[in-house]
Amino acid sequence: MSRTLAVDEDRRLGGGRSSASRAVGGWLVLALFACTLAACDALGIGFTPIEEIVAAPARFEGDEVKVSGEVTSVTKIPFVEATAFVLRSGGADLLVTTAGAAPAVGAKVSVRGKVENAAIVGGRSLGLRLIELERL
Repeated sequence: MSRTLAVDEDRRLGGGRSSASRAVGGWLVLALFACTLAACDALGIGFTPIEEIVAAPARFEGDEVKVSGEVTSVTKIPFVEATAFVLRSGGADLLVTTAGAAPAVGAKVSVRGKVENAAIVGGRSLGLRLIELERL
C-alpha cells in the first residue's frame, strides 16, 4: 500500500487529527504561553533587585529592567507635568520618573523602565533614575 493510501485510510478510520483539532491545540499552546508570561511578572521572575542597580549603576546604564518595591515618597513638579516616586526594596532606594499617575505612598509597585544616570564620576552615579515605560 502506498504512503498516501495509508494516510488516507488512517484519517478515514479516525486516526488523523482534523484541522479544527489542530487549531484548538495551537490556541491552547498560545494561551498557556501567555499565562506563563503573566505569571513571571506576578511571581517576580525576571526582576532586577533595586540594590543591584544602586550598587553598580554604570553596569545598568541604558538597560531596560523590571523592578519591584514599596513607594516611600512621591514628588509632583507643577507646570512641568513631571512626577517622580521613590521605590524601596532590600534597603535600597531608586527614583522612578513617570508620565503617568503617581502611586500612593506605601503601595507595592512593579515597573518596567530604562536606567539612566545624569553622570558617572569615578564609578559613582550622580542622578540615578529609572524612566518608567510600563507599570506592571
